[in-house]
Amino acid sequence: MPTLWWHCYWRYNEALLYLEHALKEVRPVLPKPSTPLEKVLPREIAYADDVDFVAFQDIDIEKVGKVLEKYNLQVNVDKTEFTDLSRGETNWQTTKKVGTLIGDQEDIERRKQLSSA
Repeated sequence: MPTLWWHCYWRYNEALLYLEHALKEVRPVLPKPSTPLEKVLPREIAYADDVDFVAFQDIDIEKVGKVLEKYNLQVNVDKTEFTDLSRGETNWQTTKKVGTLIGDQEDIERRKQLSSA
């Protein structure tokens, strides 16, 4: 049993290294940071095989997809979301990241509903 786990563990790590290698080629096609704040923010946030790109300008997802195709990776356009975190915007509160809604109150209400189901 431990041998199977060890094999899966290494396969998972190989996949993450492969994704990280591909992301090194994606970074140059992302918009360049234009503000002091944007220069200190991470360019992307990755969890397992999901990646969020952080930018103050629109990202050309088609360019990102073309780079990823070289690595036999693809952008799942059905799952691709654009989230605007501008002041006055509230749509971001219902955006789910790693199973949690970004808005605190929205997440609490969702978890209440799940616990009573």
